[in-house]
Amino acid sequence: MNEVSSYAKRLNELNRAHEQEMEQRKQELLHAALDLAGKLYDQVPGIVQVWGFGSVFEEGRSISEKSDIDLAIVGGDLLKAVSLAMSCPFRVDVVEVTDDDFSRFLQQRVTLLPRCNEKN
Repeated sequence: MNEVSSYAKRLNELNRAHEQEMEQRKQELLHAALDLAGKLYDQVPGIVQVWGFGSVFEEGRSISEKSDIDLAIVGGDLLKAVSLAMSCPFRVDVVEVTDDDFSRFLQQRVTLLPRCNEKN
């Protein structure tokens, strides 16, 4: 029984360590997303809004080692935005939002990323 207890304790320790690593990764992804949003606003003419969506932006939702940054832009040149996103140290998916209904749908499920140091 002692061997089983020791194994369970070690497994719990490993799980806690993994959860802490993923929380740190999530914070790094969020920081990178905010930095990229600032660059998109500054360097891609015509961008009106940058929205973050997916697991990185959802409170209480866990991520994995494969999690990426998902951004939706309103306005601007998608190709320029994607090109700029390629400079990010993490994988980034960028989509363009043009339909008003879809934009309203997104607004209920995503986070509007501020320009530079603006607060939401």
